[in-house]
Amino acid sequence: MKTVLDHPIFSGIRSAEPFTIAQGGNTAPFNKVDCHNVLANGQTYRCAGNFWWHDVTWLASHRVPVNTGQIAEIQRFYFPPLDPPALWPSALAVTVCVDSPDMGALKDGPGLQRISPEEVCHALLFSVATAVKSNARDEILKKWKKACRTVNMMFEAIPPGEERFWRAQNLREEAIEAGETVTRTVRQRIYVVEVRSSHAPLLAPLPLLFLLSLASIISPRSSLLPPLSSLLSPLSSSLSLSPFSLS
Repeated sequence: MKTVLDHPIFSGIRSAEPFTIAQGGNTAPFNKVDCHNVLANGQTYRCAGNFWWHDVTWLASHRVPVNTGQIAEIQRFYFPPLDPPALWPSALAVTVCVDSPDMGALKDGPGLQRISPEEVCHALLFSVATAVKSNARDEILKKWKKACRTVNMMFEAIPPGEERFWRAQNLREEAIEAGETVTRTVRQRIYVVEVRSSHAPLLAPLPLLFLLSLASIISPRSSLLPPLSSLLSPLSSSLSLSPFSLS
């Protein structure tokens, strides 16, 4: 964290306002009145926020070891150190808490407690720190700075203590459920092909049918099967009559 904050490009970022839509953001920035009104109705307030408004060191389950492999995967997919996203990824939400609707946002330093999975925020920090240590171009670091000021942030009014702890657990379970419910099995992935010609018969070649049968008996998450591209590419190149290609 010190590595990032000590860099001149990130000077003053703790107190910086989030980007407005006119400035290139994609979500309306935090508004204290709107936040109070939404929280007072028992709802979750959604806005663009500053990554540094929350306490990056606070953990809802501080006794649980963090899985560094998961952090590395988030870095690879969402936050490549030298290829930052133009804006904060919309699929990733940072949920923070206030004690009551009257508190608004605590923007004077790291005061907001984050109850969404911490791996996302840790991945962001490690990627930005890697970019700084790698002497990345100013253009890259400025993109990271913008990403930090366009965070998809959600505010919830939850008293400190056990309620906040259990809400954090439920948010993690919701994220897990959201991912699993849209995960395709290996059998479904093999079907992700398109007909190259509208006049071609809608029949899969025999090797592809064999793969479908194999997929039906192997777990969807099994590492025994290679990636889909390596399964189907040989078929599309060796079978001239096959109307199928990777989509």
